[in-house]
Amino acid sequence: MDNCNKKRGRPAKEKNYNSPFAVRLREICNGRTQQEIADGAGITRQNLGRFLLGETKPDTDTLEKLAKYFNVSTDYMLGLTDNKTTDTDLRAVCEYTGLSEKAAENLHNYKTTANSKYRHPETDENGEPCFFTDDEGVLYYRLLEIIDELISNGDMYDLAKALSNLKSSSQDVINNNEIYNTIQMQRKEQGDNRSENEKRADKERKKIQDKQGNDHVDIYRYKLNEFIVHLSDRYDQREQVKNNGNHNPTNK
Repeated sequence: MDNCNKKRGRPAKEKNYNSPFAVRLREICNGRTQQEIADGAGITRQNLGRFLLGETKPDTDTLEKLAKYFNVSTDYMLGLTDNKTTDTDLRAVCEYTGLSEKAAENLHNYKTTANSKYRHPETDENGEPCFFTDDEGVLYYRLLEIIDELISNGDMYDLAKALSNLKSSSQDVINNNEIYNTIQMQRKEQGDNRSENEKRADKERKKIQDKQGNDHVDIYRYKLNEFIVHLSDRYDQREQVKNNGNHNPTNK
């Protein structure tokens, strides 16, 4: 593009290749050709090329055309939100809770599926909705109740934290091994002039580092398993009977 400008005697326009809009536009192209996108959105291929390079930004009308073509919000294309959806309610939920669109949609689908398939259209004498009592219907409602309990009681946070610790500590072990192997490869290529004592000391340090790293991972795994057992005991109705002396389940 710059070479073309030079040939025509025009000064090259200043590019903003990493602008939020240009980055987002390149991300959502998904292997489509520029001509395919231009034809689908109703814009010129030349303008699309300039947008992709960050040479210029679209006007409001063009922005809306591109957003409609990609089925995303204009805010997403401008980098103002990470939520692609054009559903304002869904976007509000995602921005309020920090959930991804997929997570919010799944929660909503649990509710709508349960209501549409397992809620009886009539009401009882007290005006309360009647429910089917088949096993699958009960499962959906229990699923929603347990998700609500886990979030309300803070258990979901504790579970996510335990999983996050396990993931990060195990990734640290992998990263440290990759760094060590890279250093060893560089030393081998460049000629390792260290003494045998230095090499042995380096290997010993690596063993200690590996043990410490793996110990941390094992500790986090143990804590995670301990937490899962704690949750299992709480939802195991036999434990409820054992602890309370009756069949009435209690919450945390």
